[in-house]
Amino acid sequence: MHWADWTIDREAWFQQLVETHQSRLIHLAASYLGSIQSAEDCVQEVFITAMTRLDPTRPSEAVHRWLTTCTINRARSILRYHRVRRFVLMDNDGLSQFSLGRPDDYAALDETGILKQVMRLPVKYREVVVLRYYHDLEIGEIAEVLGVSVNTVKTRLRRAKDRLRQILEGHDGGEGEKK
Repeated sequence: MHWADWTIDREAWFQQLVETHQSRLIHLAASYLGSIQSAEDCVQEVFITAMTRLDPTRPSEAVHRWLTTCTINRARSILRYHRVRRFVLMDNDGLSQFSLGRPDDYAALDETGILKQVMRLPVKYREVVVLRYYHDLEIGEIAEVLGVSVNTVKTRLRRAKDRLRQILEGHDGGEGEKK
């Protein structure tokens, strides 16, 4: 294959990569960073890195996993750099403009108030809930993406669900009543 042909093929591959993953990665980054604008910047940096580091012959599952891991790591770096430790609940308009091709899970959950409560969880619990229930990753995939064991992911999910259950039943887990 001639070098020019390879470049054209790589450009088409990269364009397809962006079209396929951009919306999902922006949602993921926004769940960490709290704004669509910051998430777009984060994902743009991830795609710049992908352009130079990803091999077009790599299996699509590996590319999906690599992009997810890279996005999470970049979002965490941005948070550390700016010393931002809180996550802001975004309005429906900010999220709904990036549809994942199915009903907007974020907006639908916002109506019930569950998303607001998920966003109030500590980061280690929130990230497993977001990856499991909003991005449909399996427990093993979450463990690999976060660099923790499967049992750690299961424990964090269980604790997150316990906290959410307490909140939704009217127990804040702080002052007052305890189960």
